[in-house]
Amino acid sequence: MPSCRGQELSAIAWAFATWQVHDVPLMSAVVERTTSLASKLSCQDIANLGWAFAKLLAEGDELNDVMSAAVMQKLGRFTSRELASIAWAFATQLYENQQVTRAIAEACSQWTQEREVFGAQSLSNLFWSLTRLRMMEKIVLEKMADMTLPKIVEFSPQALANTAWSFGTLATLGPSGASVMTAIGEVASPTLSGFSFQGLCNLAWSFATVAAVGSGFWDGLGKRLSEPEVLGDADLQLNQVATLAWSFSSIGRPPPSALVHLLKQAMEQHQAVSDGVDVQVDVEMILRSLHVLNIHGMLSSEILGLARSLLQQMAREKDSRSARSHVPPEAAGSFGKEEHPHVVIQNEQLCFLWKPKGWSMSVGKDREGSGDTTGSEQTLETWIQDHFGDIFPIAKDADAQHGLLHRLDRDTSGLVAWAKTYDAYYEGRLQFSLQRVLKRYVCVCHGHVPTDLIGCFIRTSLRIIPAGPEGPKRCIPGGDSGLPSKTLVLDVTHFTSPDGAALSLVEVELHSGRLHQIRVHLSSEGFPLLGDPLYGEGSVWCSRIFLHAAFLSLTVGLTLAHYCPLPADLKSVLLEMKPLSRLAKVAKEKWLDKRVS
Repeated sequence: MPSCRGQELSAIAWAFATWQVHDVPLMSAVVERTTSLASKLSCQDIANLGWAFAKLLAEGDELNDVMSAAVMQKLGRFTSRELASIAWAFATQLYENQQVTRAIAEACSQWTQEREVFGAQSLSNLFWSLTRLRMMEKIVLEKMADMTLPKIVEFSPQALANTAWSFGTLATLGPSGASVMTAIGEVASPTLSGFSFQGLCNLAWSFATVAAVGSGFWDGLGKRLSEPEVLGDADLQLNQVATLAWSFSSIGRPPPSALVHLLKQAMEQHQAVSDGVDVQVDVEMILRSLHVLNIHGMLSSEILGLARSLLQQMAREKDSRSARSHVPPEAAGSFGKEEHPHVVIQNEQLCFLWKPKGWSMSVGKDREGSGDTTGSEQTLETWIQDHFGDIFPIAKDADAQHGLLHRLDRDTSGLVAWAKTYDAYYEGRLQFSLQRVLKRYVCVCHGHVPTDLIGCFIRTSLRIIPAGPEGPKRCIPGGDSGLPSKTLVLDVTHFTSPDGAALSLVEVELHSGRLHQIRVHLSSEGFPLLGDPLYGEGSVWCSRIFLHAAFLSLTVGLTLAHYCPLPADLKSVLLEMKPLSRLAKVAKEKWLDKRVS
């Protein structure tokens, strides 16, 4: 081995990787020799060795550092296939060297027709690799999309699925990207039988995320899922089936009955293999799939029981480290001070916390940002870690949202539910997914909301728009491609502002939990909230959005329920509002009372 040249080394490594032969001593010798020869390796040797090391999972930052230095030295001399192979190797090992990855991405974006063009497989590998390494910038994406479009018919099913996954992960499409996703749908739809089950999941999730294809694909996918050989040789994975269920619902379709059967089968299999073994599942996807089945009237008691059993099993080991059942007074924070969070009420399983205005929350699907945070304000998650982290392990667990069961917008005040244990957390999240939580809000909006809306649902579907040059993350009415959303109007009374403008004091009850749901629903009816610059306009005399989470009721073992009066800043706004009827005067007095109920 000490006398081997680069070509011989790459040939040995390539052969062992191709046959998946894990000869540890031999590969260690190859790695050692590669490190000493790195500066003398040819472009093809670098690409072949990188591919082989990734295929055999010969991980190590030292080796990758050597390989990336060799790549940078010869970057302008690689063929497109070699460049794609190197990117794939780094992505497979999740080796995130920003300098070399950016250099590869820029080389791709500058590729011209005067040089060898990328083949279909190379393009697919690059899409997947640069996305996984978080280096798919807009200019690179558009350039590669332009190169991909004429070659899309040459893509294999796996290449189509991987490319679609890249666009879904990026969650934003330029003109060229949208054309590529449409083309992928057109090529994939008549050939779904050629896709692996994982490939079908990737396609469905990607198309649902960017709402990129029409009904033909979904009709074909539903039919394919009903075929006995849909799994092929693959094992049935619970996370994959849950992803498919979410994908159908997110484009406004109920999951096909065959998929519901697969979900039940996957839960049964997962429960059997994980009995006594710490086997984890994607909790978010399981909860989303239950939510999907519930809203479409397809959730059976059997599936619910299986899901609850899985969640309890996951909680059992984690909760063995929790000893305390109540938050002691010294850990409860600045109790009673409106400007700071504090415990309002608690039982053995749950706490209801006071969230003041200006405190952000970023949990679950909204970890990437809720669209109304500045990045510098105080966060409720940090407060929970600081006050409860030494008592309750879940308070420090970001993967379990630090125990938070839901979120409020930064400028919304009111009650937030926090779970002290993993068992309470999973059961609480389950209750939210099944829409068995009672959440009531009070708000003030511009205009006079018709009183005949009292007792009626606003059912406008909603679609999330990612943050971008056009503005922060937000929701818009989604039409047929939006997520089902329901807000019940409980009460409406009419007022005028100090300058005589029409205002309404509105009480609502949430029956779904979409981003900015109340703000978008009322704005879509023509009545934006007072002080809401995102969906309406700011206010000189109301310094923040007039929206308050006033009542919360949740059952986890025992039921915890509580009303929360308006904070001082919103009371001062309400005091300046002139009621236009006896009912409005009664409503005003009610919300100015500290004992509101």
